[in-house]
Amino acid sequence: MKVDLNSDLGEGAAHDDEILSLVSSANIACGFHAGNPASIFNSISAAKEKGVAVGAHPSLDDRKNFGLSGRGLSGTLHRGEGGDEPCQAARRPL
Repeated sequence: MKVDLNSDLGEGAAHDDEILSLVSSANIACGFHAGNPASIFNSISAAKEKGVAVGAHPSLDDRKNFGLSGRGLSGTLHRGEGGDEPCQAARRPL
């Protein structure tokens, strides 16, 4: 059996590099609660160097509640509602 050890990273904590040595995949913050284009790019680059798979960890525009409060949204988010601008950095080729 293979287990995927995953962590949310790119949120401004100072230990992402150490954590990347322990996990097989990482969700990179790319929404409004944390992260910015530079931190996203740095996290993805570090993950690539260590052979760690990456995924996106988007959030809603809700910094006060860390992007977790209910907003009464339908099942479809409108472009930009989930923090699409910062996620653009994740689409750049490394």
